[in-house]
Amino acid sequence: MPNLERAWRVFRTRGVVVLGVNVADDYDDAAVFLKKLAITYPNVFDPEQTRLNTYGVAGLPTTFFVDSQMRLRDEVPGGYVGSDGYQRLHRQIVDLLRL
Repeated sequence: MPNLERAWRVFRTRGVVVLGVNVADDYDDAAVFLKKLAITYPNVFDPEQTRLNTYGVAGLPTTFFVDSQMRLRDEVPGGYVGSDGYQRLHRQIVDLLRL
């Protein structure tokens, strides 16, 4: 999540949207967790896991890259941990933006 936050701060002025979907916690626990990590990108609460089932997510975390035409461009299971994770995430976003 910290690397998604970092990407959100870097790329949001270029039209990149990061949206978190919380499927595991109750609302109050999720809010405390997001505040503790200083997450500012939008998050939705989905305890019934409707979105998880809709998109056939096999494991968490999973990152979806969707373009401005709402086409799925990539689906990446696993997280973006550490500086290597951020570099991978950054490259994927740059490639999709065609900067």
